[in-house]
Amino acid sequence: MESKKINLLGKIMGVLFIFSALPKLVGMQMAVDNFQRWHLSDEWRIAVAVVELIAGIALFTRLERIASLVLIGIMPAAVLVHVQFKEWMMVPMPVIFGALMLVYEVKKRPQSE
Repeated sequence: MESKKINLLGKIMGVLFIFSALPKLVGMQMAVDNFQRWHLSDEWRIAVAVVELIAGIALFTRLERIASLVLIGIMPAAVLVHVQFKEWMMVPMPVIFGALMLVYEVKKRPQSE
């Protein structure tokens, strides 16, 4: 049962990261405005979107462990951006996403005997 819940968590997170990537990737005005406000170029917006999209999709494949590590790795950067620009209401989202990915990664790790 625990394994099914962890697998479901991975799939849910995959969908959330895919949905997070799409507005950035297609250049929705809100995403463009956010990256401009953060003094990050369109190249950064697209790079973040591609990483989130590929890792989100990879959470549905055998590459899920690599994807989870990548996503865990980018969440601190998102936290720092929101803190730097005093977007306090946005800080919890990457913290929660990162924490959930960390739980997923730890629970997916084979248990040593």
